[in-house]
Amino acid sequence: ATVRLPQPTAMLNWITSPRQSTTEPPSSSECEGNDVMADIMLSEVEAAVYEFECNEEVRRSQVSLQSRVPDYSWLIAPDAPAKARKFLSMQERQQIQRACETIRVSEWNQLTTLWKRGIAKAPRNRDNIIIAFVQAVTEIVGTRPRPQQTISSVLGRYLRSQSSINAVSDSPRQASYDGPLSARTLGSMSFRSLDDIV
Repeated sequence: ATVRLPQPTAMLNWITSPRQSTTEPPSSSECEGNDVMADIMLSEVEAAVYEFECNEEVRRSQVSLQSRVPDYSWLIAPDAPAKARKFLSMQERQQIQRACETIRVSEWNQLTTLWKRGIAKAPRNRDNIIIAFVQAVTEIVGTRPRPQQTISSVLGRYLRSQSSINAVSDSPRQASYDGPLSARTLGSMSFRSLDDIV
């Protein structure tokens, strides 16, 4: 019986197909879990800001009493801005939410630890509470392991780069050229060229 091998073009199309991506989209349960954790972390950051602003208010009152200078600011300034400052502004909320969007389900505990450690190291103020959170997210994303290289991903990247080069080239094609996806081109690829791609 004759064994029929798959056509080279079909095989190469399968390799370059976007379905060969090694990263699977998160499931609906993972997305819901991330949304819940993002809301929790947003509340944690806002609670830290609220605590800091309340402590600052007490400190200013104590300084005013010690200096024996009467504080009439409550008579000339509305109370609403002082209350609003105890919570996150819209811009601060968006900054925290954008940072949370890059965190995976398995990284929330690490994020909490790094953030609280950053707050303890930095001087205690409102900006550092938020900056420490963003820096913790950046550190987690930067220390993620790189995705493992596979033969299909290497070949796919090589073939896509060859197709791009051929598409923008204005020079006449050589007579022996028989297409970027030919079996002859694939067979002539050396392991050294694959190493250069990786």
